[in-house]
Amino acid sequence: MSDGEDIELKSARKNSTSMLTLFTKSPLPKGSNTLLLQNYGYPSEDKTHNRLETTLSAVKFNTIKGKSGLKVELTDDKIKPKNGK
Repeated sequence: MSDGEDIELKSARKNSTSMLTLFTKSPLPKGSNTLLLQNYGYPSEDKTHNRLETTLSAVKFNTIKGKSGLKVELTDDKIKPKNGK
């Protein structure tokens, strides 16, 4: 598995810089990754290919293409996304 071919959920301990992969899941139907990259991807730093990745946090909203996106809201029994728009 490599980034860009699968969806990965990673976690980190508070005050840690290393991430731990909890699980990976390839989206269905087959070919979904290509469509997602074409529709929502952005150029890599060297402009050779498109990328689509982000990190969700419970502390602050993430950004994609310079726009505020999502953050995770934690309660006693749920983890749910919160939109920053």
